[in-house]
Amino acid sequence: MLFTSLAVATLSAVASAKTIRIDVGQSGLTFTPNDIKASVGDILEFHYHPKNHSVVAADFATPCRPKAEGGFYSGFFPTASGENENVFQVEVNNTTPIWFYCSQTVLNHCGAGMVGVVNANTSSTKTFETFQAAAKKVTTNESPSTGNSFGGKILAAPSSTTSGSASATSGAPASASTTNAAATLGSVSGMAMAVVGAAVAFAI
Repeated sequence: MLFTSLAVATLSAVASAKTIRIDVGQSGLTFTPNDIKASVGDILEFHYHPKNHSVVAADFATPCRPKAEGGFYSGFFPTASGENENVFQVEVNNTTPIWFYCSQTVLNHCGAGMVGVVNANTSSTKTFETFQAAAKKVTTNESPSTGNSFGGKILAAPSSTTSGSASATSGAPASASTTNAAATLGSVSGMAMAVVGAAVAFAI
């Protein structure tokens, strides 16, 4: 019974996880959406539009500067037109607010308000609006010194993702090697059935 319960719990968690589409630069110097609610296990999937954008995790107190510890950095995605053929994915590991920005120095994208947040505390003064207002006062926009992406995965753009709480379809190539809830549900379901079978056999 313990094995069965664990299998069912795992299957339930994977089935409830979702991929949240975030468009980068599609409507000017902005993330769409830019104030996001996500659950643990959800995947943030950044889709890049012209001309050349990045996404960097920051601390609330220091917008336009890489997060002091941990965080993530996509690197830059030069895009001449349409949507870039690759995406950057970050898994949500907890419900702590995630602050992020674009580190493009040309036109100072972060200083122009190109920032976002995941799971801002609505009962706190640390809101998206406060973070964006602080970013607009910053004159120096920084990328991580490593130069390379970290804290996430660069993958071929999938054919469809979930935007915010609604379903949306992307026109990007369907050559993705992305592993998301929909892709893994079948394999996890099979694993769950195998575990259940083993538990029954063991009980007999």
